[in-house]
Amino acid sequence: MICDDSDNDGYDTDVKTGPTSSKIARTGQKRKHFKQKFKDEWLSNKDYIPWLQKHSKNQYKAVCSTCDATMNAELSIIKIHSEGTKHKQKLKTLRSNIQPIDCVFKKAAPSGSDKQKIAEIKLAAFIAEHNLSHRVADHMCDLLSKTFTDSDIAKNMKLKLTKI
Repeated sequence: MICDDSDNDGYDTDVKTGPTSSKIARTGQKRKHFKQKFKDEWLSNKDYIPWLQKHSKNQYKAVCSTCDATMNAELSIIKIHSEGTKHKQKLKTLRSNIQPIDCVFKKAAPSGSDKQKIAEIKLAAFIAEHNLSHRVADHMCDLLSKTFTDSDIAKNMKLKLTKI
């Protein structure tokens, strides 16, 4: 008995396949959205370092410190936010307002009395380090003021037995 199956072309047609997007679309089911957790490696990306922060309470959220905006922690959303015009404008204004730390903390030049104090401290440390006698220290200030007549620091230096 010969069986003629015109549908069978020699291949096994009972192979089970998982649901494809076309089957999901036909049945009306929606694909579940995968919630992305914030990844710390994003913080080391040079494009995100100045403004991207991890949300303090929700591991599925990210925060833009420039715009003070909270967003889902998905790389595509973070990229879209970084390319936004409002974000770029705020980032640009923040960068233009930042001054170097050297400008904020300018070191004032020491005044004449400060220079005199520094010289007295250095001389006292020298006398102590080299174990010089107190008699030498008493006469050294007088000698320095007479020797260096053009120096206001040497003229005003007072280093007697009580300071050493």
